Amino acid sequence: VYKRQVYEDGMNSINDPLTVQLDNGRILLMFARFPYGRHARNSGWIKMAEHGYDDPKLNILTYVMHSDDDGLTWSEPQDISRSVKPPHWLNANTPGAMIQLNKGAHKGRIVASLWGTVPVTIDGNTGRNWEIISAWSDDMGTTWQRTEPLNDPEEGYPNECQIAEAPNGNIVLVSRNQDGITRRKKAFSEDGGETWSTLRTDPTLPSVACMGSLIKGPEKKDGTWNLFASFPSSEGRKNGQIAVSTDFGQSFQIKKIITGPYAYSATQISADGLHLELLYEAENYKTLRFLRIPLSELMD
Repeated sequence: VYKRQVYEDGMNSINDPLTVQLDNGRILLMFARFPYGRHARNSGWIKMAEHGYDDPKLNILTYVMHSDDDGLTWSEPQDISRSVKPPHWLNANTPGAMIQLNKGAHKGRIVASLWGTVPVTIDGNTGRNWEIISAWSDDMGTTWQRTEPLNDPEEGYPNECQIAEAPNGNIVLVSRNQDGITRRKKAFSEDGGETWSTLRTDPTLPSVACMGSLIKGPEKKDGTWNLFASFPSSEGRKNGQIAVSTDFGQSFQIKKIITGPYAYSATQISADGLHLELLYEAENYKTLRFLRIPLSELMD
């Protein structure tokens, strides 16, 4: 196994790496930098970060960097916080993967889905809720634009989220549902991530509040592809569920259960196009486990 340290910043926390490999081979990495002693909440001696973009000791900032040699060397981090973080957010990040659009009017566009913390006053105390946006770049990750927070009239808050391109040209977004019912939230974009439908809970995606994965599958003979989602069950961070959508993300069918503790997960399609490769947190976060699941097992 080959390992290389991409970036290090002393006592500051580098969180939520978000990656994509572009069609020219470049690997793009986005991450958030949390200052030492600051987070998106108050927790013991750790204090809530502050709004803003200019104080690296108080503000959570978002960066991108890239590699053009398969990860051997990397560019210096570029601060894109002003472009992707709304002023009322403390942070703008999410773990998992960005995407590059492969078809349509915005072919080549890089799109990321990000969540942010919004401080609120509850009974005289500082609490928080959450919102999500999408951000995009049309120049290989050099400059970025973002949406306003997605509309969400239902119970709970959207949080860590992932996106995938459907073969009908839509982008599908699936989000963690924080403080809501045990169903994931979902929205669609028809214009390359610039505008979105209203977030709605999806009854075909039962899950507790937890990050999950969403990716496109290999292209089939008819030019379409399926979407694959990974997330824990509605009973807790256990019994991971692998779900497949054959209708452009309108609904999902759970095809495989991975028993035991199951929390954050990341998926990709193997180089031979025959397997779903899955990395997930097991044994109550003590272990990362890697599985290769034949796609044939998920399409019965």
